[in-house]
Amino acid sequence: MEKHLFAAYAWSFHHVGDTSIMPGLLSTVHRQKPGVPVHVMAYQVESHRDYPQVGTYLRQFSPNSTVHPNVFRRMLQDNEAGCDAWRSFVQRWGRLALENFEKGRLGERESAYIAHDLLERLPLELLEELRRNKPEIAMAIADAGFAVYNSSTSLSYGRLGVRNLWKAILPMMMPMLIARAANVPYGFSPLSFEALDWPIPLLYRPLFGDARFLYCRDSDSLRHLQQHGLLNRSSGVRPDNCLYFEGDDEPWAESFMEAHGLKDKGFIGLMLRIPDPAPGSGDPLTSSVSAGRIAGHMRKNKEFLERWIAETGMKVLICHETTASINMSREALWGILSEEIREHCVYMDDFWNAGQARSMYRRMRMLVSMELHSALLALTAGTPVIHHPLSESGRKKEMLHDYGIGDWLLDMDACTSDELAAVAVRIHKHYPESERRVRELMSALRHMGDATVSEMALNWRCDP
Repeated sequence: MEKHLFAAYAWSFHHVGDTSIMPGLLSTVHRQKPGVPVHVMAYQVESHRDYPQVGTYLRQFSPNSTVHPNVFRRMLQDNEAGCDAWRSFVQRWGRLALENFEKGRLGERESAYIAHDLLERLPLELLEELRRNKPEIAMAIADAGFAVYNSSTSLSYGRLGVRNLWKAILPMMMPMLIARAANVPYGFSPLSFEALDWPIPLLYRPLFGDARFLYCRDSDSLRHLQQHGLLNRSSGVRPDNCLYFEGDDEPWAESFMEAHGLKDKGFIGLMLRIPDPAPGSGDPLTSSVSAGRIAGHMRKNKEFLERWIAETGMKVLICHETTASINMSREALWGILSEEIREHCVYMDDFWNAGQARSMYRRMRMLVSMELHSALLALTAGTPVIHHPLSESGRKKEMLHDYGIGDWLLDMDACTSDELAAVAVRIHKHYPESERRVRELMSALRHMGDATVSEMALNWRCDP
C-alpha cells in the first residue's frame, strides 16, 4: 500500500464527540495498517484559532498523519476569498438559478444541468486551481489510495427546514466530489441522514452510487436512503467511528475523583442537552425547542436525580459534552436543585477533553446522557448507559436499538422521571449483567470497524 489514505473531516474541539470521531477512525486504521500514511482535512480553516492544535492532537492516535486546513469553505465564497473556479461556476449559471436550485424551485431538466456541472466540471476545475495554488492539498486528495468521509450528519439536506447547499453542504462534500472526478476510490463510513430534500438526490445518487461503500450509523438512516434510491452495491450499518476511540487520561481522572470525593463505580454521570441560543452557534435545535420544553426537561432530570439519590444514596456528576453546556446546565438544572440534592452532586465547572471524559466514564456506575456521543464513549470504556434524547436529536439515536440495547433508550419528551429512574435502578441492581452486555457489544462492534478498514484495503488504488 504505497499511497496514503485521505480522510475528511476532523471536527471541532468544543464537543467531546467531535474530538473522538477522527481519532477513532485513525486508531482503527493504525491498528490494521500501521504503516499507512493518512492525510486528514480539518473542519477548521487555516486561520481558525483551533487549527494549529489539530495535527498535534491527531498524531497521538496515528503518528503517520498529516493535517490540512479546510480550503473549500473559503474557495466557494462570493467574495475576494473565493476562487476563480467558483466564480466561473456562478457566472455560468447566474445567481438566481443557483438560489432556486438550492431551494428546490427549479424543474428536473434545469436542475439536472446544474447537478451535472457540480459532479463533472466544477470539481476538476477546483482541483486544477488547487494544483496551482495549494499543491499539497491537491496531492492529498487526488493522489490518495483511498478517500474516506468520516462519521457525521453533515450531508443531511433540509433538516428542520434548513437548505444551505452553497455555504454548508457543498464545501463539506467537495473532497469526495473531487475524489470521484479524479478516479480515486472512496467511501462513506458511516453517516446519519436526517433529511434528503430535493434537489440533493441529483448529487448524491451518482456520488453515493460510485462509492466503494456507503455505510450508515443507524438502520433508520439506511432505510431513509433506500426510500430515496440512494443505496449502493455495498451499503449497510456500521458503527460510528467514535466507538473506536482509544484515548485516556488516567492521572487527570484520579486527581478529579480525589478532589471531589468520588469513588470508583460509586457515582453516576448526568449529561444534559440544551439548545445553544448564542448567535453563530449553529445549533440546529435552537429554533425548534421552546423555553417551556427545556424547562420541562430540566424538571424531569431534577426529579430523576431525587429518585436516584433516594434509592441509592450515590453521588451524581453533572458533566458536559459541549463547552456551551457548562453555563447553560448550571442555570437550567443546578439552579433548580434543592440544597439537599446539591450535596449529593458534583457540578463540573470546566470542560474536559475526550480522553479525560473516557477515563471518568470508566469510573462511573453508569452515564445518563441526553447527548449521544458521550453515551457511545462510555460504552467504549465498558460502562452501561442510558440515552434520553430530544425527539429532534434525530435518527442517530436508533444506534442503541441496532446495538441491542434499545431498553436503555428513552425519549426525553415521552418518558417520565419515574420511568427514567426505573431503568437506571434496573441497571444498578443487575450490574454484572449490564457490564457483560457492554463487553459483548463492544467486541462485536470492533470487528465491524476492522471490516471497514479491510474494505478500504481491498479497493486501494496502487497505480502511479
